[in-house]
Amino acid sequence: MRFSPPPGEHYLSIWWADVPLPRTPFIGMARGGGAPAAAHDKVVLTGRGLQEARVNQEAEFVIDGTEAGPGQPDVKLTGVKSDIDVFVQSLGGNKYRCTYVPTAAGKKRPSVDDPVSRQSIL
Repeated sequence: MRFSPPPGEHYLSIWWADVPLPRTPFIGMARGGGAPAAAHDKVVLTGRGLQEARVNQEAEFVIDGTEAGPGQPDVKLTGVKSDIDVFVQSLGGNKYRCTYVPTAAGKKRPSVDDPVSRQSIL
């Protein structure tokens, strides 16, 4: 049997054939220790490539997740006619440099998602 109780003191009773085992319940302390949950609302996006880009020229923006906890971004750029490849390079320390080269004029819609929580960052 496996379970994950919330942090704090807990009583553990063990029964066999509807009879409690001697010296139960046990008193145990559950402590937090797993990876902290990611806080997608603390991700900061900066850079000109979020607002504009020139055709056939590399555009860039930075994703800073240093205050957001563990995770990796899932980045997509949707264009009018087709999606545009976005190259994501880790800069270390939960920061990422994202670059793309638009091949046609028109509006592009970037989206950055946290694949773990499935929350939209942008």
